Amino acid sequence: MEKTNTNDAKKLIESKELVIIDFFAEWCGPCQMFGPIFAEYAEKNKSIKLIKVDIDSEPDFTMESSVQGVPTIVAFKNGKEIDRFSGFKSLEDLGKFIDSVK
Repeated sequence: MEKTNTNDAKKLIESKELVIIDFFAEWCGPCQMFGPIFAEYAEKNKSIKLIKVDIDSEPDFTMESSVQGVPTIVAFKNGKEIDRFSGFKSLEDLGKFIDSVK
């Protein structure tokens, strides 16, 4: 899974699809632990758009999205935020979160 820039992320958010964004930082320990879990979920669920945004590379988009800590996972649908969580979660908890926003 690759990092996404602001323009690509905004285009995806404006679509009618469910988009899940993992706001992360390379220096963040919990982000490094959560990254493989997010990637595993994305690999098994290709029908859902799961993308990663590096807060250090995209600070303006991070501020626009009101992200204050990492990792922060934000769900968007029809151009609007519908839910979020911050901190490390298990694969099972990530799945429950995504099921709740479908």
